[in-house]
Amino acid sequence: TLAEKGWKYWHRILPGDRIQGTGIGEFITRAVKAKKVFVIHDNQDYSKGIADFVTAALKSGGAATETDVIDPQGSDYASTVNKVKPYAPDAIFYGGYYAQAGRLLKQLREGGVTARFLSGDGSLDAGLAKGAGGSNADGAIVGCPCLVDPTGEANEKSKKFVEAYQAKFKIPPAIYAAEGYDSANAFIEAIKTGATDGEKINTALSAVDIAGVTKQIKFGPNGEPAGGDIFVYLFKGQAYSLLGRAAEATVS
Repeated sequence: TLAEKGWKYWHRILPGDRIQGTGIGEFITRAVKAKKVFVIHDNQDYSKGIADFVTAALKSGGAATETDVIDPQGSDYASTVNKVKPYAPDAIFYGGYYAQAGRLLKQLREGGVTARFLSGDGSLDAGLAKGAGGSNADGAIVGCPCLVDPTGEANEKSKKFVEAYQAKFKIPPAIYAAEGYDSANAFIEAIKTGATDGEKINTALSAVDIAGVTKQIKFGPNGEPAGGDIFVYLFKGQAYSLLGRAAEATVS
């Protein structure tokens, strides 16, 4: 709801949770081909918000859903596992962060639940696999409105960015590094117009339209990004790899 506050100074590169949740939900029905999905969240604003958007997309795609809430401060999710198992879902979506996602996934697997596990950008971290106990995370899929492209395969701009980033910092780009770079370039583009104070830069940002590393950098009248993809990532061990755009990616 950030774009609905009526703020004078408001532009962002990343789409909101509505776009992310809808993209992940549609991926679950299209690519995972799930007919029954158990949705879990921890009732925080981010977690419940993205879970609600995923659920709406799942229902639009014809999938049946069940929902449960966990305590983000808790460590024993047995009651949730005991609800998931008899439901026998094709997939599980968790709205929340990687620390809880890892513990939840570990307990689901130990409880005999083998359904595909998915989550949103709050879980795109090696800590998900670590918390799940390593191989328990194999096959988990996380959606994110971010392009994490350590091999530079997504496009030529991404390839150059990855090479330059690794040369400078000696590590692969992390989550949202490329979006941070695109954000900086949006400001630079605004300043190139001659805008040198906050108000003029803010006005100039509204007219920016340049090819970025992650997407075409352009803003709508409300400061929201005019476009942008949701990407999906596949975990194996404690690493994850880019599957592609959620609207196009496939999974076996």
